[in-house]
Amino acid sequence: RGDPFEHLLGSDPTRLCAILLAGSAVATTALGSILALKSDVAPTASRPRRAALYATLPAVAVALTSPEVFFKAMDFAGAYPVAILWGLFPPLACLKLRRTTSG
Repeated sequence: RGDPFEHLLGSDPTRLCAILLAGSAVATTALGSILALKSDVAPTASRPRRAALYATLPAVAVALTSPEVFFKAMDFAGAYPVAILWGLFPPLACLKLRRTTSG
């Protein structure tokens, strides 16, 4: 038996598609983070490149020295805010909107 994901990646076309998908996911996340950092830090910092370096250097250092800790932090940072943002916020916003329009 074994892992079904490993079985799925056994064929070359599927493996290539998975690698391309993962690479594009990482690239879009990095690009979005860089653009957001640039738009947030640039107006307030006297040296935006240095500020961006200071903002990203700790995460890169943790990722390079202990990947397990980095992945656990990424899991935590991705799981809870996403659950709050997409699981709790829309119903609460809808309830608030109903209360303001009906009363």
